[in-house]
Amino acid sequence: MLSAEMAAEQECTANGPRILVVGSELEVAGLEALLSDLNYVVCAVARSGREAISAVDAIPDGQPRPDLALIDLALAAPESGTAGGDRLRRRFGIPVVFVCDGDLPPCAVRGARIAEPAGYVPKPVARWHLRATIDTALAQHRRETKLAERARRLAREHAALRRRIATLQDRSAKTEATLRTQAKDSRSQAMLLSTVMNSMGEGLIVADRNGRYLMTNPAMERLTGKYEPDTDVAPRVRFDGAYYPDRKTPIPLDRLPLARALRGESTDLFDVFIRNDKHPRGVLLSTSARPLKDSAGVVRGAVVVFRDITTLRETQWRMKETARRAEEQHQALQTVLDSISDGVVTADTAGRLTRFNPSAARILGLGRTAVLPERRAERYGVYYLDQETLVPADSLPLTRATRGEPSDEEEFFVRNPSVPHGLFISVSGRPLHDSAGTLSGGVVVIRDVTEHVRAHQTLLQAFAQGRLEVVDTIVHNIGNAINSVEIGVGTIHHELARTQEPRRLRALAQAVERHREDLPTYLQSDPRGRLVLPFLLALTTDFETRDRRLTDAVERVRGRVAHIVDLIRTQKSYQHESMARKLIDLRRSISDATKVLAESYAARGITLEVDCARAPRELWIQESRFHQMLVNLVKNAVEAIDALAAADAGAAPLDPPRIRIACYLQDEFLVLDVIDNGIGMGEQRNRLIFSAGYTTKDGGSGLGLHSVANFVIGSGGSIEALSDGHGTGTTIRVMLRRAAVDRQPVRAGSAAEPATTTKDRGVAPSSFG
Repeated sequence: MLSAEMAAEQECTANGPRILVVGSELEVAGLEALLSDLNYVVCAVARSGREAISAVDAIPDGQPRPDLALIDLALAAPESGTAGGDRLRRRFGIPVVFVCDGDLPPCAVRGARIAEPAGYVPKPVARWHLRATIDTALAQHRRETKLAERARRLAREHAALRRRIATLQDRSAKTEATLRTQAKDSRSQAMLLSTVMNSMGEGLIVADRNGRYLMTNPAMERLTGKYEPDTDVAPRVRFDGAYYPDRKTPIPLDRLPLARALRGESTDLFDVFIRNDKHPRGVLLSTSARPLKDSAGVVRGAVVVFRDITTLRETQWRMKETARRAEEQHQALQTVLDSISDGVVTADTAGRLTRFNPSAARILGLGRTAVLPERRAERYGVYYLDQETLVPADSLPLTRATRGEPSDEEEFFVRNPSVPHGLFISVSGRPLHDSAGTLSGGVVVIRDVTEHVRAHQTLLQAFAQGRLEVVDTIVHNIGNAINSVEIGVGTIHHELARTQEPRRLRALAQAVERHREDLPTYLQSDPRGRLVLPFLLALTTDFETRDRRLTDAVERVRGRVAHIVDLIRTQKSYQHESMARKLIDLRRSISDATKVLAESYAARGITLEVDCARAPRELWIQESRFHQMLVNLVKNAVEAIDALAAADAGAAPLDPPRIRIACYLQDEFLVLDVIDNGIGMGEQRNRLIFSAGYTTKDGGSGLGLHSVANFVIGSGGSIEALSDGHGTGTTIRVMLRRAAVDRQPVRAGSAAEPATTTKDRGVAPSSFG
């Protein structure tokens, strides 16, 4: 028999429990979908209790009836949900689960109790709650059906036993044999019943009307703690150490499920927390109790079934905690996204925007819109850096990210009605994947880099302007040299044009030619002939004088031309240098830079000293920009000396004009000082001199020293202007980090290389004590 019941139960589970759904059309539609999703079979649907009765009654004999009825408690006429449920349970033995809205009114509670439902499911219907309630109701119904069947069978056996006892009075011998057989059968059945109860995972208590335990199973003692029977009824009605689920409040005796069942009340899924010596940490039980009534409806006892739900409740609690933490993390993430200055935009794989933080709306000038992905670039005005070509939709970083393609710091130009003047943005994109690694969308981070781009453009402009100033200086020096060449060539031309020596020599030759036949007589006797020799000597002297003047003019012209070639060759070598760092000769680089301005400071009588005795011989740096820096600094020193001369026009200079370039090591820096005894400057100019556009010269750009500062700071160094005020001179101090390589280090106390002093370069030793 046990095997047959188990097989039937397995077959029911395999095919899915059959559910009769009774409710309004809207409620039925939702419940049908949820039940199907939970693998239950919706065998019938009714709109009222009466229609449900008719539907069950119409099922042909031999066909399976519903295993459970799920009824909306809010049904009204023609037959309420409670009345229909009561009739289904009483007439067809179908367990009923009510679907209700929150707290029920007293009248609804009384009606629901009469129907004796197997459980309640609150609205909105939770998936897990519905499944747990239906499974519990079906399990309870199966157990009650089995118990009822066994009770009926016992009742029949008891009637048969009475008949047999009556027969024993007449046939004692036969009756005695029959009784032995029946006793054996009863023991077998009792053993079978005991085996079934002892095998149950749920705890079971069957009590009489006085609360005395008639039957328990091992699961009961395991779940509630070992019970020592005594004559006191109260301990039998209560569990030892029974508390409400708050684990602090003891449950009153009259509220325990067994006591309520003995009063005729049914309880379902009543949670009881048990803590005693057997369970010092406690165990949470879900109990259901039913009164046992005789045929007259009189309560003769009660049955209580309970199971351990500690793990289930802990799992539910952990799920709630996980959901709470997930919500907190979501809120924290949202707060972070709303607070950061970078724009963040996400989209799903279809290209629909799912997240658009306020910074993204601020940067782009527009928030999230419903525009199609293929029109997004046009809507937000996203262009390439040429500011004219619209970026194709498939090339946008967000579109590429939704396809699984990452991107890093790509720059674009944005211009739309909200950003009419436009701005530059840097965009990085990444694909998004779910926990299974499946592509679920993409995200981009947007940064406003307009200031950076503008600053970079200003830097390039400053660098270009600095180069132009250097070129202008070179062109000026070349122009001066060309002027000298022009003067020299004019001198030669003038000398050749006004000279009389060839004409006089021709006249002498013609006179000698006329007296070829009597030349000795002519030279000795003729008064004019005796003047030929003195004339030749004077003419020779005149030719020598003219030749010296022409030779000097040619030498000056050749020197100026050589100077022009030298300037062009020096600058051309730097124009072909790359922007990469390289190892350069420090002294040669300074010499080349001063060579560009040699004529300028030589013409002003400025002496220049270069002292690199305490500096490394070689330097690792960008040569062309280092050369340009030196030219700008020396040029600035020359202009400072000119400014002092202009300010003190007519006054005798106190000191001869001087410029000194000193290089030396100081801690981790190579220090380069360009010192002049020019006009000097006040404290305010000290702070502003390196600012873009600041100048005190008519027609100055204010970018020369600014480009120098950009180069020095970009190389990891620093630059400052030092001066004690008007007329005290200025020191421009450049400090470069020691990326320099000293191939020939100068030992302390050793003879240092003497300072370069070349007179024709305008360089002379000097000191500024």
